[in-house]
Amino acid sequence: MSEEVKIAEEAKQELVAKETENLSLSVTSEIIEEEVKKEKEEAVVPAASQEKKKFFFSKRVCKFCTKQLDESSINYKNLDLIKRFTMASGKILPRRISGNCARHQKLIAREIKRARILALLPFVDR
Repeated sequence: MSEEVKIAEEAKQELVAKETENLSLSVTSEIIEEEVKKEKEEAVVPAASQEKKKFFFSKRVCKFCTKQLDESSINYKNLDLIKRFTMASGKILPRRISGNCARHQKLIAREIKRARILALLPFVDR
């Protein structure tokens, strides 16, 4: 009988060990699932409108129309003024960057081209 008791106790211990192992596995799997859920909740992507940064560009106003610069100073000999409206590479600045109106942009472009032909300005700056 003592052998039967020992076998029964060993069987009980094995069952208890298996149950605790299963419990620990289920508990750890539940904990992992909860952590994954929390990470997913934290990683929720904000709405597209919140994600984008809104940039505000102030409307550029023609300096010649607002009388900040004299319109009569647009001349191929006035290199200081003309160089303001050219890029470092020698290209003419577009209206959207310089802020000139169409009329004054045409005048400036014409004078820059004249200065280039007379070799006062380079065609390309290398």
